[in-house]
Amino acid sequence: MIRSSLSYITFLAFFAMHCAKASQGVPPSQSVDPLASRTWQVILKAENSAQYTEELDSETLTLQAKNLAVVRAKIPPGYPEPYLPYGRLKNTTLDFQLAREPFLSPEIIDLGKNLFAETGLSYTARHGFGAGISCAVCHVETQVFTDGKKLSKGAEGDETRRNTPTLYNAAYNSTLTWANPVFPALEMQAKIPLFGDDPIEMGLKGRENELSASLLGTNSGYAEQIEKIFGLKGDSVDYTVITTAIAAYERTLINFDTKFDRFLQGRLRTDERYDDAEKEGLELFYGMKALQSGDTLPCAQCHSGVLLSNSFQFVRNGRYYNRQSFHNTGLYNLDGKGAYPFKNTGFATESQLRTDPSLMGQFRVPGLRFVGLTAPYAHDGSQDTLDSIIRDYAAGGRSKRSGEGQNPYVDPLIKKGFSINDAEIATLVKFLNTLQ
Repeated sequence: MIRSSLSYITFLAFFAMHCAKASQGVPPSQSVDPLASRTWQVILKAENSAQYTEELDSETLTLQAKNLAVVRAKIPPGYPEPYLPYGRLKNTTLDFQLAREPFLSPEIIDLGKNLFAETGLSYTARHGFGAGISCAVCHVETQVFTDGKKLSKGAEGDETRRNTPTLYNAAYNSTLTWANPVFPALEMQAKIPLFGDDPIEMGLKGRENELSASLLGTNSGYAEQIEKIFGLKGDSVDYTVITTAIAAYERTLINFDTKFDRFLQGRLRTDERYDDAEKEGLELFYGMKALQSGDTLPCAQCHSGVLLSNSFQFVRNGRYYNRQSFHNTGLYNLDGKGAYPFKNTGFATESQLRTDPSLMGQFRVPGLRFVGLTAPYAHDGSQDTLDSIIRDYAAGGRSKRSGEGQNPYVDPLIKKGFSINDAEIATLVKFLNTLQ
């Protein structure tokens, strides 16, 4: 990378301080609806649940300002900024030192976008390289970077085990799969679909050395871009160039422009309004209002904060925040003792489950933005509608409602269930549909 001049670094340090002030945790407008202000405070309070925080040093903040300049316009006032894994945190388990330092520029973002759609990054024994699979096949931009399928299929026809989540705001996730706490960086996660073989997705395992030659030979434009950005050519190009560029593009997929966000910010479009039913659904979701039964919904205790998830990673006012959280939502109870399907048992390893069976079935809580557009739901795509999910939670988990019996390890917030009527479910779904 080209080293910045001293004057430019000085400017960036000033810019970082200015942006930190602009993103302070206060409602972004004094003219917002009182309910929006109230909701905003609940959202900010969730940040206090972070399991790890760290004040970033001035050098790291300068890097942040430099890198985020290209996406700054996508981060509304009052919202935190994503953190890039520079390998500078004191807690190195959360911030690995990567093969290539992550950075954002229009050039690397353009390269990453091209590689994201590149079917040459797939291999089958029958077709060789260019087997027709790319990142964009499963993460379709026009479908909010999902594919609308229960489970996707890889290059060899293998079915994946996990439902495809949206990539919007992925840069804010502290864990980047449904159930793996050790992949906190997009560069690391990209290796799973590229090189994984259980199941096979893009089929490149064992072909790391051939990949670059095939890619550069297929499209000479890549060779030009890579030399310009990284100063590399020929044999010096390896797969980390590819994962670095794809991660750079994915970090630009920031979207806080849902109807819900516009309501919070007091900037609803002239052709839209947050109606009474949507507001009531919001109040029910956040536990501001009890159900007619007298029960209070626990939704926002897990779907919390700016991401509407209690797993997050971001920077606010120069401080890094991180939380990783996994929960059993009571989807399965296959053996009456809490079992989940084979190889879909959550984040815990087999040895961990032998030591502590209560870890069974724990998966990351997904963020809810665009939830009305991302069916089917759950880690394995086994839930079809928002209505059915709410009814499952009301029953204390799907396994209890389906007749398998309540999972003994279901999260306490779900275990007790709640009593909700059809009209309240419809109101709650109406609110959830504003998250897009």
